[in-house]
Amino acid sequence: IDDVLKRELQRALDDFRSGAALLEDCRELRRNIDLLLTGNVTELETTVELGCQFFVKAFVPDTSRIFVDVGLGFKLEMPLAEAQDFLEHKEAFVLSGLDLRKRRIAEVKADIRQALHLLDMMTQVKSGQQPWLAACEPELIESFS
Repeated sequence: IDDVLKRELQRALDDFRSGAALLEDCRELRRNIDLLLTGNVTELETTVELGCQFFVKAFVPDTSRIFVDVGLGFKLEMPLAEAQDFLEHKEAFVLSGLDLRKRRIAEVKADIRQALHLLDMMTQVKSGQQPWLAACEPELIESFS
């Protein structure tokens, strides 16, 4: 159980968390694009993190186009409205992936419960009990004897 099922559960949870983080990034980018579109912002001054908590100021002279990560390490330049449409589709795709990951997590948890239940029954049988008869009424048990 610890060697296989719990590791599998941890892997499934990590996959779910990474997908949830990607979904949140997509939603945040869509909100930011919406702010740019509704505010008719043509120039932008911002702060950008270069890594390791190192920030620099940046000036964006034209905000009409944006580079969007389309997957597999590719970034595509597109107009803001098109980027918003793309991000809607990407959100739907990520959500469907999250649903699959949720189902996988539930399956692994059920497998863990089932394995623990079987181990408990085997322990009871080894100690001389008959756990499969515990839920039956005494009259039913006597009728089989």
